[in-house]
Amino acid sequence: MRRFTITIDDDLDDRFGVHMSSRGYANRSEAVRDLIRQEMNREHAQQHPADPCVAVMSYLYVPQQRSLALRLIELQRDNAGLIDSCTATQVNDELRMEVQLLRGRVSEVRAYAWSVVSLPGVTHGEVQLRVAHGALRDEFIPAADMPRPNGG
Repeated sequence: MRRFTITIDDDLDDRFGVHMSSRGYANRSEAVRDLIRQEMNREHAQQHPADPCVAVMSYLYVPQQRSLALRLIELQRDNAGLIDSCTATQVNDELRMEVQLLRGRVSEVRAYAWSVVSLPGVTHGEVQLRVAHGALRDEFIPAADMPRPNGG
């Protein structure tokens, strides 16, 4: 483990303190480590699009928009090899929230996820992607090859 010192202006330090508190960090070290990890992951994903990754995609949509619902089903069917699991819940009378756990190559997962969240009628779309590193990368199993309960 290494120690290092940084100097930041008062305003940035105050804002960072609010950031830490809102996320429950007990100390600056863990908060800084997480920020560094996030940036390193983002950079690695951009530089190595063929590397394996896991991701969470979430979004809201109106299922009564028939053409949108059909397009979402079509995209899921076309990308079934990337989808590890999928769940949905009715938020209110109109909106439905869907969450998908994805795994595959960075470029494929990113392309599929953005094709979904960028659809007209899909709102509040988010994609959180983590590149598989080290031993995890060596032992990575694509979603299509994962064993399914009841052989499904």
